[in-house]
Amino acid sequence: MTAAILKIPSISEACNFFIFASLIFLIIFTPLTFGAVETWSIMTMELCILFMVLCWFLKMLHKGELSFVKNPIVLLIACFIGLILFSLIPLPKFSLALLSPNTVKLYTMSLGDLYSSCRSISVYKWQTAFELHKVLAYIGVFFIILNNMRHRKEIDRIVICIIAVGTFLAMVGVAERYGPGKIVFLRTGFGEDGFFGLFVNKNHLAGYLEMVIPLAIAKTFIDSKNIRGILWGFASCLMLSQLFLTYSRAGIISFSMSFLMCIVLLSVLGMRKEKRYKRHFFIILVCLAITLLMVASALKITTNHMNNTLQTDLSTRLQLYKDIFRLIQRFPIFGVGLGNFQTVFPIYQSFAYRSIFIYAHNDYLQLFSELGIFGFIIVFCGGFYFFKGVLSAILESYNRNPESDRYVVSLLFGCLAGFLSISFHSLLDFNMQIPANALLFTIIISITLKLIIKEHGEVEDKNDYKVTKALIGRNRIIAYFSFPALMIYALFPIRVFLTNTFAEKIKEETKPISVSIDLEKPLHLSSGNSELYYHLADLYEASGDKHTAIRNYMRSIKLNPLNSKYHFRLGLISGVQRDFERATLLNPAGEDIYYETGVFYLKGHQPIKGAEQFKKALSLSTHYEEAIFDQIWGSSAVFDHDKYKVMAEVIPDSPEAKAKLARYLKDKQLWDESEREYRVAIDMANGKEKLRYMADFAHNFLMRGRRRFGDAKEIWLKYIALNDTNIHAFFNLGRCYEYEGELDKAAEFYAYAIQMAPERVYYDKLAQVLFRKGDYEGAIETWQECIKISPNFSPAYYGIGESYNKLEQFNRALFYYQETLRLKPDGKDILQKIESIR
Repeated sequence: MTAAILKIPSISEACNFFIFASLIFLIIFTPLTFGAVETWSIMTMELCILFMVLCWFLKMLHKGELSFVKNPIVLLIACFIGLILFSLIPLPKFSLALLSPNTVKLYTMSLGDLYSSCRSISVYKWQTAFELHKVLAYIGVFFIILNNMRHRKEIDRIVICIIAVGTFLAMVGVAERYGPGKIVFLRTGFGEDGFFGLFVNKNHLAGYLEMVIPLAIAKTFIDSKNIRGILWGFASCLMLSQLFLTYSRAGIISFSMSFLMCIVLLSVLGMRKEKRYKRHFFIILVCLAITLLMVASALKITTNHMNNTLQTDLSTRLQLYKDIFRLIQRFPIFGVGLGNFQTVFPIYQSFAYRSIFIYAHNDYLQLFSELGIFGFIIVFCGGFYFFKGVLSAILESYNRNPESDRYVVSLLFGCLAGFLSISFHSLLDFNMQIPANALLFTIIISITLKLIIKEHGEVEDKNDYKVTKALIGRNRIIAYFSFPALMIYALFPIRVFLTNTFAEKIKEETKPISVSIDLEKPLHLSSGNSELYYHLADLYEASGDKHTAIRNYMRSIKLNPLNSKYHFRLGLISGVQRDFERATLLNPAGEDIYYETGVFYLKGHQPIKGAEQFKKALSLSTHYEEAIFDQIWGSSAVFDHDKYKVMAEVIPDSPEAKAKLARYLKDKQLWDESEREYRVAIDMANGKEKLRYMADFAHNFLMRGRRRFGDAKEIWLKYIALNDTNIHAFFNLGRCYEYEGELDKAAEFYAYAIQMAPERVYYDKLAQVLFRKGDYEGAIETWQECIKISPNFSPAYYGIGESYNKLEQFNRALFYYQETLRLKPDGKDILQKIESIR
């Protein structure tokens, strides 16, 4: 009898299992948690990657050697990390002035006398450290795949997992489109203009699918001789359909361009090998036509769906890029620090926008603005080496035997297409700022490099697999330094998560400060987070402790001196004009800052300064017009007879602003001032805008408000001279003539309105005029037409009854009175009419 022997895996096997399982977990986890854009999901991703790195180190130490693949990209990565670390080093003022003089100017402008200690090139070090940890996490995945994945089977499983996740995301999006709505994506406020499931933004799901679809197509070719090829083909079609359902113009166009480039490359290789030029030229032309059709369809579908906002989006984007170039010109060498685009860009933003630009909507421009020319060159060299290496590997494999290297060639083409697609898309969006997309991009890059490097396992290629080996004693020394460093690294994402959680708790805190939580206790978690001090100051201010609030506002400014919000809130609590001036210098396009500053001055009985700030706010955006009018109207600092004057000085010299002021004054019953502004707006405006103001002035002001029908008649006549297709203009002109007693003219214009649109109200008004003129038969006929349109319209029956009564046809009059009573049973006057006839 033999006993079954349970095989215990070795440390190396266990480490390999945990590394592979963690990688699969990350591939599934990051896209299913809204792209891993929240603090908790970023922390989970970073800690999972740290666990993988620790397992990798443990495996190498168990084997007694530290081995790494030598590759030029490793050197570029080291330079990239070194550049970021250099930007975090505090430098004396004279040294910083030599390296980045405009950074010194920013510190001087925002800190003033407080700029006495050493400062770094990164204007907000905590944000740079936060982004650096994400970059290190991606690099960790890169090294693990490049050095630890030994077999083609492991790569194949990773690719299958990626395709499965992409297919699931596509299924969710399609189900949302053709199902009951948001069936999985439970958050409100996202996804209102497309169907993109578990991603916050349509372009980010499009960017994810752009990288997955080519892999699915590659698997379709690899398994084309068995049933699995049909499955991969179905997944490709499903994801391509979802790509269109995202309505992402940039995503569809980027995928189309990468698809075309890969087909052209494949056809060129085929021509070199088979010498069949006509067939391959025909394939290229067909694919070009398909690509152009996809691009045209994308523009048509998305433009129609987005209410023809293409031109507006394009103009805004061009203005955004123009301002980013201004930023880059000020910091061309080292930039402003990784992750600090959102901190510095408001200084150079020249236009008001509905939200803050956290990202540049162009990954290349954002990289240039944050890390300067050095960072841009490093990334460009890495991309160029990768592209060149993939092309060389494809050409080598294809010339050797494309059929035998079917797996490698197909997968290389799939990875290349995904790389090109996301590279094109990054010209118009910020996909690389989304952890799920950045991680997938890193995995694709790593898999591709693994395929083009000859390994000791199953993946074969021309390059030698080079390793560096150290002695076991040195390994131990390295381990002694590596593990504590990794543990310190692990503390940062945990601290960030706890700090953000605590900051949110402070935001929601409503208790008095005396019985509140111990606010100062968690500051040691992340002393460099300026937002934590800002929220603390906000809570202290609400509790009445202004001294402590000012101290915490100053702390937040020292950590992040370019945040205009901090200076503004400090100005509100301290009343120092210098802080308001710094806030506006740091955010010259922030209309909300100008508005709040104007309110502050107005409440401080300084109406002239308040009016200046209001005027600056309205020069950027008309969003605050009504609020500004209310502030001026309700201010005790502005005398009653000066309120109109202040409003007139504050608003921009435009017809739209004049018309809004006129309507506001009308509501406040300042009739003369309102009429003056209406007439100015009409004189200034042109085209449809002029007609709109004329109609508003004539109808709402002259007719309803002042009941000056003679003046309204003149406006309506001018209106009709400019536009004789507006039914309401003829109708309202008829009303003016009616109220002035010119019944023939009134009937004439009512008849014009009926010719243009035979509606009940027009027939009713014409019938009333004919009745007043004594044309009872005409009135009866007109009211009969009114009844045809609306059979239950009781005033028409009553009018016909009155007309027959005037004509002394009492039987008919009695009939229509009775019909009126049937429709309106509570009519006492109708009962009297009936009794009088009987």
